[in-house]
Amino acid sequence: MTILIQCTVFADPAATEIFWEKYNNGVKSIIKSNSDGIFGSTILSPSLMIINATIADSGYYQCFATNKIGIGNSQPTRLNVLGEYGRKHTLNCTVVAKPEHSVVYWERNFNGLVTTITARAVGTSGITTGTPSLTFELTKLSDSGNYTCYAANAVGIGRSQTTELTVKGDVPLVTIRNVSYNVTAGSNLEISCKVNSVPRHNYVYWEKLENGTIRVIIHGAVGFDGITVENPSLLIPRVDVLMNGQYRCIATNAIGTSSSLYTTLIGTLGIDFMHHNQYL
Repeated sequence: MTILIQCTVFADPAATEIFWEKYNNGVKSIIKSNSDGIFGSTILSPSLMIINATIADSGYYQCFATNKIGIGNSQPTRLNVLGEYGRKHTLNCTVVAKPEHSVVYWERNFNGLVTTITARAVGTSGITTGTPSLTFELTKLSDSGNYTCYAANAVGIGRSQTTELTVKGDVPLVTIRNVSYNVTAGSNLEISCKVNSVPRHNYVYWEKLENGTIRVIIHGAVGFDGITVENPSLLIPRVDVLMNGQYRCIATNAIGTSSSLYTTLIGTLGIDFMHHNQYL
């Protein structure tokens, strides 16, 4: 992901240098045109473009310009780089130690609950003396929290600044309105399904469970309607007793697939009584 932080400079006499400052967790760093991973920060192009931005780029940024008279600066701009569910993300950590460090680990603090993350943690890579950074192979909502990198050598233990990771997005949340439907055969029926999804879901289908057998129902199936991204509900223009069974709605997005609970369809035969007058 590339991020552009705009900066426009008006100077008389003309500006002679452009640079940026980043503040994060009390640490200030200077960003110039020759800094790694950026474009811009020049007199002709003072805006700052961050190439392949990661969570470590989060912080407050200020644009500075100098001329023969002095230095001017912009107001601070807050940049918050969020992790996205299902994507690979790395929390960077660099260790400089003498004597050489022998142990690396991370701690995650979420709402006061602290957990330790080592190289054996499922779904991660790194966290070694050679590669101390923490990489999530597929981020999930439960990875959100404040992270700190630790390294130990024969002298003691050192720690990094804390980095906040906020993961947004999830598999779809799929819900149905009723746990059962009792209708007369021949009538029409809508089995309501609601899908909340970030990122937006791109496919919907239904499953019918009857006597241990699962049947998949997609858009265009005979006897059914709906089952689209825009209208995920299952529409039955004419209920048949052969349709009786348990149904659930399933939706898929770029993250994965999830389903609703089952709802039960009970279609009953309607009986028409004809009354005849009998004359004796």
